[in-house]
Amino acid sequence: MVALVAALPVLARMGWKHALAAGDEASAASSADVAAPGYRAMVSPTPTMLLVHRSPAAELAGVSMLAQVGDDSSAVLLIPTSLVVDAESGRGRTLASVFVAGGVDEVAAAVARALHIGFAQVVALDAADWEAAAAGHTVVLENPDQLADSDGQVRFEPGRLTLQAQDLEPYSRLRNAAEEDRGRLFRNDLLWTAWFKSLAKGSPASTRDPFSVMVHAMAKASVVVVELPVVKADAMAASQVEVGVSTNSLAQGVEDSLNREVFYVLDVDPAMALLSTIVPFPSAARPGDRIRVRLLNGIGDQTGALAASAKLVPAGAEITVFGNADRFDYANTMVEFFDETQRNHAVTLAVALGVASPVFNPIADGTVDVSVIVGKDFSSPGAVRKTPLVGPPTSR
Repeated sequence: MVALVAALPVLARMGWKHALAAGDEASAASSADVAAPGYRAMVSPTPTMLLVHRSPAAELAGVSMLAQVGDDSSAVLLIPTSLVVDAESGRGRTLASVFVAGGVDEVAAAVARALHIGFAQVVALDAADWEAAAAGHTVVLENPDQLADSDGQVRFEPGRLTLQAQDLEPYSRLRNAAEEDRGRLFRNDLLWTAWFKSLAKGSPASTRDPFSVMVHAMAKASVVVVELPVVKADAMAASQVEVGVSTNSLAQGVEDSLNREVFYVLDVDPAMALLSTIVPFPSAARPGDRIRVRLLNGIGDQTGALAASAKLVPAGAEITVFGNADRFDYANTMVEFFDETQRNHAVTLAVALGVASPVFNPIADGTVDVSVIVGKDFSSPGAVRKTPLVGPPTSR
């Protein structure tokens, strides 16, 4: 945990540099000098890939997200299949249930709605994909649990394991009877960490499929593996959940396991703070899902803009433009909005930054919803302030 906490600020800094390098296309109206007042650049979203793992029985076996935060930093986010989504509709569904009803695309859409981020790529991951990506590599790890197939046959013993390419998929998928899905996620943390170490020392990808290319590219960088922050659903909420448990990934005792399945709901504030670090520049999952923000440096220091972004993104912002203000002597941070329908969103961002109320600018700006100029009054405490969105993020 200490190593992870130390790594997250580094990820944020690398994500900032990567986004600017990738999107460094100054508008015709702005200065071409990145240090000059008036410079503006488009910001490229953090590259992401959502993995939807299908078991050999065509059931949902896992969900995870890969993010290339920068040239030297990457992250893996592990998501429980028993995460409850769409609870606001009156009857929540686990991701496993969503998969039963609508397959890979519906799972991707549900995760995007829950996390308020879009994915550059969505990959349906089968056993053959795992094996191809791991071809030529062995993965050595300390396995904490005995794992059995659905027929009760022991597949993996506890202790030191040397996994071959064909072993990665079942090791990632298998759960024991009555085991919470977070037990599987813990083993996936071990698996991904050990696999990246192996990839870093081995040969390049043997295939050009998107999954292989992504993991081999990530292995060249520093990688952190982290679980999505969740909490257990209370008993009343759990009674209203559609389950859709992947029974063929469980060992014997399936019926009892189904009766005691533990469901999770998003722990919103920690989840949004974490996501803003591993996906520092998210794209909206769908039009209007995030507040489009132009972030301008009014103090001549890009570090200040980075700190502001770390507060804006958890509050629902999508940084689409970065640049310098018209001057570098702004004493106070300014939040501006251009349409009265954006007032509440502008207030949310001002509160997140801990600055004065936003100002309405009647001159329409069709490219962004809110503009932020970072002034000398902006401070950057370590923790992100808890700031829920004002109303659903799609009500604009």
